[in-house]
Amino acid sequence: MGIAIFLSILAGISIPIFMVLFSSSPFKIKSGLKRYIVSSSTGFILWFILLAIFHAFQSNIWDMLCGALVILCAIWGNYWLGNFGGGFRINMLVILAAQHKPISFEQWMDLYGGLGMDVFLRDRLRSILIPWGIVKEEKGSISLTTTKGKLFGVMMNILYILLQGKRRG
Repeated sequence: MGIAIFLSILAGISIPIFMVLFSSSPFKIKSGLKRYIVSSSTGFILWFILLAIFHAFQSNIWDMLCGALVILCAIWGNYWLGNFGGGFRINMLVILAAQHKPISFEQWMDLYGGLGMDVFLRDRLRSILIPWGIVKEEKGSISLTTTKGKLFGVMMNILYILLQGKRRG
């Protein structure tokens, strides 16, 4: 394994560490999407710095290309890890996907967990699901978006089937 690939792996491992760092004081970034973007960007910049420090730019072109793919896969993988890491979001989307039509926030809250879940669900809806383009809110109803939301809903149903052995909804 070339030095460029090894440094790419190190920079990729740094991204979740930056996510944790930017989740707490004094570096706290409240928005999950902004935290992901800053963490990924910091990991990518770290990769370039490490390449420069260790003179890895002089490496074989194939090692550099492989290293670039490693760091890009780490960035992409951490995006999905962030989505799947909160299992509650998987279940939230499976419930919404099973409705096949827009429903009110209150109906969604009842289906998900009932009374007392409203603060939690509103936070997830406004800080993650809407900004990431997975869910939309129109005229008091929420539904999956036509592109990312529907695709994510199908993926969540497949995941649910694999984990539970049956289709929800």
